[in-house]
Amino acid sequence: MKKERRQLRGISVLIIILLAAWLLFSLGNHISEEKLSHQAFLQEIQSKKIESVIVEQNPQTPSGAVVLKYSDSGLLKSKYYVSDVNQAVKELQDNHIDYTMNNVPQQSIFVTSVLPILISAGTIIVCMLMIQGRMGGAAGGAGRMNDFGKHRAKRSQDTKVTFADVAGLKEEKEDLEEVVDFLKDPSKYTALGARIPKGILLVGPPGTGKTLLAKAVAG
Repeated sequence: MKKERRQLRGISVLIIILLAAWLLFSLGNHISEEKLSHQAFLQEIQSKKIESVIVEQNPQTPSGAVVLKYSDSGLLKSKYYVSDVNQAVKELQDNHIDYTMNNVPQQSIFVTSVLPILISAGTIIVCMLMIQGRMGGAAGGAGRMNDFGKHRAKRSQDTKVTFADVAGLKEEKEDLEEVVDFLKDPSKYTALGARIPKGILLVGPPGTGKTLLAKAVAG
């Protein structure tokens, strides 16, 4: 049982690590990008460090964003949000920088930023709860097995054997019944001069009912 728990714990840690890595990877674009002001945008496009430029715009609105990808910088990309894409395009053209237009649907910040985080966090929580449930179920199963054994042991202890349960052995049962009666009420026997027996020895081959007779005496 301890081995199974260790295995489940190891699997849970591995799943959490993989989900955390996937979360970092899926949100890598948000982590590795820098939002630029207009002045910083002009400095960047004049720095000659730009590898490629993507202009993102929704056809229904004039606003959009300019994504700058670098060739030899530790930062993967920068993003410049503009209220007028045409103005940003003119500045790119003035600096002789090629760009690619990319029409994107208008999305809310919740969909683009918050929702992926919530989905990833929810996935991790659900996996952890499932793993804990399996570990608890395994422990509960062991507990139920132990309880089952206790109940059976108690039931067997509570079961009493009487002389009526012993088939045959008429003379032996009569002798032992007298012994039991003597132990319950010794006065009527001692008045006749009888003495309490020091012990009883049941002799016979296996399977002749010695154990059952002993249980009947005890019961």
